[in-house]
Amino acid sequence: MTRRVPGRPATAVLVPLLAVAALAACTGSDPSPAPTSAASAGPSSSSGPTAEPTPSAADPTTAPLALHPEGRIDDFPPNAPEADVVAHLTERLGAAPETLDAQYACEPAGQPGRFLAWPGLRLYVLTSDPEGGETDPYVGGWSLHDEDGGDPALATVEGLRIGDPQDRITELYPEAVSSTSEPEDAWWWDTRGDGGYTVVAPDEGSGPAVGVIASGYFCTAS
Repeated sequence: MTRRVPGRPATAVLVPLLAVAALAACTGSDPSPAPTSAASAGPSSSSGPTAEPTPSAADPTTAPLALHPEGRIDDFPPNAPEADVVAHLTERLGAAPETLDAQYACEPAGQPGRFLAWPGLRLYVLTSDPEGGETDPYVGGWSLHDEDGGDPALATVEGLRIGDPQDRITELYPEAVSSTSEPEDAWWWDTRGDGGYTVVAPDEGSGPAVGVIASGYFCTAS
């Protein structure tokens, strides 16, 4: 089965830190008494107000990733170069991605590309333009998945996360539309009218819950 998202190039889904070290320095005690120093000619340390320490900037690696519509991540624009986005995510996530599929194209005639993956997060990298011409690799889309090792804090910029109940979709995206897929017992949601995502919410017995969130180029083949 191939599902395409209307009005967009297809986006593909495969439903498959930082350590801080402290250094301590020790100094030995001097058994001899310390000599008395002469009075300093300069101003004493108590002669002026004590400057307040300047607060250090927040560590950007501790902030959650900003996952936007149009396949955008953090401050990158749509269709950002693969090398730049992968280097950024490798630094942020503390590991290089795994290549899930080095040569992938949505059927029947999707753009060729490849899937890169971190636990719970996929990038779909495209290697051609919409007309089929060869181009430098660029990120066509991202997707979140329900899988071991995934960061539960990963979410869309509006706050939708893997595992959220289906009602959360319409709470955040009131204009979202849905359909069911057969034979799978899952709901497909399209929020592109007001949020720009495709969401799959399977029902595993306790009610539909978010299992996949995708943005940008997206397709699924089975």
